[in-house]
Amino acid sequence: MNAKHAIQLKETTSRRGRPEIVDEFTHLPVSRQRKWQLRQMAKGACRICGHPAISGGYCLTHLVHEREYSAERFGCKRANLNCKSRQMEKLVEANPLQWATMAGNPT
Repeated sequence: MNAKHAIQLKETTSRRGRPEIVDEFTHLPVSRQRKWQLRQMAKGACRICGHPAISGGYCLTHLVHEREYSAERFGCKRANLNCKSRQMEKLVEANPLQWATMAGNPT
């Protein structure tokens, strides 16, 4: 983790008894969920589940879900068979054990 995205914990505890996270997102006027998403994106993790991100701030599972959801939402009739998420799906299907350990999910 580089110095720009370093998280520091205050000596004092917050109302809930947990140390307060102090970083560049602490004083933003957004919800705690959005702050968590921004922290995950800064770490290079999926903004939904926290697994390592592949592209666009999503892991492979959520990248595929977003592709399908967007296609349905915009009424796309044709599938782009050469998009990055489909290429990654093919790689994972070819060698699932290699990708499981790289994604931090040893099986």
